[in-house]
This record gives sequence, structure tokens and C-alpha cells, in this order.
Amino acid sequence: MNGLFAGSFSPPTNGHIDIILRSAPMFETLYVAVMANPDKTYLFSPSERIDMLQECVGTLPNVRLIQGSGLTSILAQKLGCHMLVRGVRDSSDYDYEKKMADMNFALCGVDTLLLPARQSLSQVSSSLVLEIAQLGGDVSKFVPETVLNHIQTALKKEC
Repeated sequence: MNGLFAGSFSPPTNGHIDIILRSAPMFETLYVAVMANPDKTYLFSPSERIDMLQECVGTLPNVRLIQGSGLTSILAQKLGCHMLVRGVRDSSDYDYEKKMADMNFALCGVDTLLLPARQSLSQVSSSLVLEIAQLGGDVSKFVPETVLNHIQTALKKEC
């Protein structure tokens, strides 16, 4: 069985990496799709986000990094995935993800595996990491070192 973990990964955080590491053994192939939300602006291009993920999880033999677009459930169908993987940090994440899981099943018959975030990672989100970094804060405990280097380089270019 194949799974799909889709997100913007802008930037990839330790929470994202943890979900990938925990879910990859459950599937023959775990597709990790870098998606674009038209309502968001990104510091990193999709290819840069894929490169960062490659640096973090590229050695996992069954993980395939791809760029995706459109509805996640349709992408899952196209890839032959029977399960979506989603991380859940808190009860508000659960409420949102449960609704999305129900909708994705209604649309395409694809199930969703909700993995709770490790307690030490439950406060980590890409948007908060970027906000802290842009304001000069230390985000080294929230992202892999290679991602931290990318963030620092990108923020220097913005100045």
C-alpha cells in the first residue's frame, strides 16, 4: 500500500521530518508532495522545498519527493495511494483534519491516517518558524540544521 503526505513544507520542520520518519515504514512507497496554496506567499520555491526535504529524508529508500498541485485526494488517486498521512498537533488541528479526512473519503474513497505530533514538537509550525526567524529569533531547535542554513541564506538575500 502507498501513502501520501502532502503539505507546503515552507520550510520543512522537525515536526514534518518526524511524521515522515514515523509513517514511511508503514507503506511500500510514501510520497511526500510539496503543494502550493494560492492564498500563501512562500519564501522558498517548490523546488527549493523539495531540495530541503531531499537533504533531510533522501536516504529513506521508500520515500518519493514530488511537487503536487490541486486537490490532495485527486493526487493520491493518480499516484495509487490509498492513505493520506497527516500530522496533528492539537485539538484544533484534529477538528480541521477530521473534516478534511471525511471530505477526502467522500471525494475519492481515500482514507487518512492522523498521527499525533510528539509532545516536544506540538508547537512547531512552518509559519511560526519563519516568523520567529524573520524577527531574528533562534529556530535551530525547530528545524534540521540543513533547513536552518537555507532559512538564514534566504533571509540574508531579502535584506
